[in-house]
This record gives sequence, C-alpha cells and structure tokens, in this order.
Amino acid sequence: MLGFWCGRISKYKWLLICTVYILADFAASHGVAYEIMEGKMPTKLIDRDEDILQASLAIKAIAHPLRLKILCVLGSKEISVQDIVTDVGTTQSNISQHLAILRDNGVLSTRKDANWVYYRIGDPRTLKLVEMMRDLFCTG
Repeated sequence: MLGFWCGRISKYKWLLICTVYILADFAASHGVAYEIMEGKMPTKLIDRDEDILQASLAIKAIAHPLRLKILCVLGSKEISVQDIVTDVGTTQSNISQHLAILRDNGVLSTRKDANWVYYRIGDPRTLKLVEMMRDLFCTG
C-alpha cells in the first residue's frame, strides 16, 4: 500500500506536500492566522531560522519510501529494532542505516534497555505529519 502512492507521486511533489502540511501545522500552533484562506498572503509564517532548519531536515529525512514505512510502522508507539525489521520486511542492517538517518535528523528518539534499542517518533509535529499522511494515503 505504501509503494502504491510513493510510486505515483514524485519525490519532489511529495516533499512539497509534506512541507505544506508541516508549515501549516507549525503556523497554526503558533497562532498564525490563515489569511491565505481568504485570498490574502499570510503576513507571518515561520520566522525562526532554527524552526525552518528543523522542518527541512525532518522532511528531507523522511523523504524515502523505506523511512516513511518505518514511520508508519512506529506511529505513536515505541518499538524495538527487531520488531521494526519484522514489520517492514528488510534486513536489520538496512533498517539500522535508515533509523540512524532519522535519529540523526531529530525525527526519532531512542531508549536502550539492556541489549534492546527502542525507537519512537520524537517530535509531536512529525508524529502529526505521519498521522496525516496515513489518513491521506493509506487505504484499507
């Protein structure tokens, strides 16, 4: 099901869609009026460079079909690496590489318990983005 919409929407269109959703959510959470709905250009969007950087890093990190599938598997849960491997259906080495990219870009948080590492989506804005994408693109 994930491959269906990933194959039909180009990577760049998908990035644009994600960017719009992240920026709209960020704007709403910071009290920015949606003047654009009334045909006006917004007077304020994201004004902090740190927020723009974080949004762009998150979007870039999740703009890969396997990483998006990992995020869809995680959802709002905390899952071990081995369970992610089982649910996603690829090798542990491949999953670990993609988890590292997501973690290094601030998308995922980890918790270690003895020899087990558990991952979860660390930023509530990213979680909301993943939930919106699930609602929009995942059928059945």
